[in-house]
Amino acid sequence: MISVPTFLVCISDAFVAEDITGILLEAYPSARVENARSRDDALDRLAGLSGPVVAFVFMPPEAVSSTPLGQALTRVGARLVLMGNDAEERGENAGFRVLQRPFRAADLLALIED
Repeated sequence: MISVPTFLVCISDAFVAEDITGILLEAYPSARVENARSRDDALDRLAGLSGPVVAFVFMPPEAVSSTPLGQALTRVGARLVLMGNDAEERGENAGFRVLQRPFRAADLLALIED
């Protein structure tokens, strides 16, 4: 479990991003939650974050090592939670946490509280 959580949410679907944000703030009322509109925006926001970071990112597992955002998240030691069709198909086998859709609050929190 994270002591002072900082969350970065980079999900292309605004409705899903807001749902995730709401769940996080309900579970961690004092948390800092940054909602990024794009991977570039997420990269910019990541530069200003401190402490343990948990990132919810709509990204295939291969992109973690091949994109600037994925590389930056790895460099800062962020706990990654991947989303999306590619993540659901291959993410867990590649060793990543994956938020499967449809999800419940308990599913989301279980991925970050272990």
